[in-house]
Amino acid sequence: MESKTLQSKSISLSERTQQYPPGVLYTDGYNLFLFNFTCNLSLDHTRKSTIDRHLFEKHRKLKAEIDSYETASSSKKKRKGNENYERQRDVIFDLTEAFVCANIPLEKIDNPKLRAFLNKHVINAGAIPTAGQLRREYLPQIAELHKMKIVQLVKMSDSVSVVTDESTNAKDQYVLHILFVLQGLSNTFELKVILADTVNLHSVNYSSVAQGIVKCLNEFEVNLNNVTGFVSDNASYMIKAYNNIIQGLLPNSVHLTCNAHIIALASNIWANNFPKADKLVATVKKIV
Repeated sequence: MESKTLQSKSISLSERTQQYPPGVLYTDGYNLFLFNFTCNLSLDHTRKSTIDRHLFEKHRKLKAEIDSYETASSSKKKRKGNENYERQRDVIFDLTEAFVCANIPLEKIDNPKLRAFLNKHVINAGAIPTAGQLRREYLPQIAELHKMKIVQLVKMSDSVSVVTDESTNAKDQYVLHILFVLQGLSNTFELKVILADTVNLHSVNYSSVAQGIVKCLNEFEVNLNNVTGFVSDNASYMIKAYNNIIQGLLPNSVHLTCNAHIIALASNIWANNFPKADKLVATVKKIV
């Protein structure tokens, strides 16, 4: 034991330094001290176990600091990436909503000239998806947001009138437009008209019309007791739909038929009975 102790004390600074990788330990030129380069702490060069324990602790702390830094850096990058992703989605959402509100077909976004303009003048415009992706991912979200806004307005209003009218779409298919006329949203008597839904009609009859209207009222959470008016044209199936189904669901409503439609029907009868006069009117319209 005494021999080993004497042997440890007799080891020189340079000899102890050479036992470790280059750059780990160094000497200041004195014969009594050994310095650790990372912390400039004076060490007893005669005890290798003390030096090893000190280096192990420094290595463990340094590794913990590096791991902590890498974790924080990774979290920061991930958070920044998520923020950029969310900001990008907001821009695309707003763009899609602007196209819809301006009645611009989403297919226009695929126009090469428009794409070239956006890529040249708008930062990260290349991230804007194609019309198909906008229609699949963003259009349903806009529709849902639009629906939520209508639901809130309906709940805030004092009374609701339902206005309906059938028409045809671009594919010459029959559709039913359903509008809400809201009253009591402000202190004035101003009315707010909202297109709530456009229902595709596979067949035009009182049953399909009534089903579309009832479904629309339920989807927008309309209080049926607050519906005071139901406006439609004078078609026989509209009258039957109200009398047989809708009137029972809307106890406080009054059915109003469109006067313009009645006048149009009367004018058609007049034109059929006086073809020469009808031709004269058509000719004067062309001149004017």
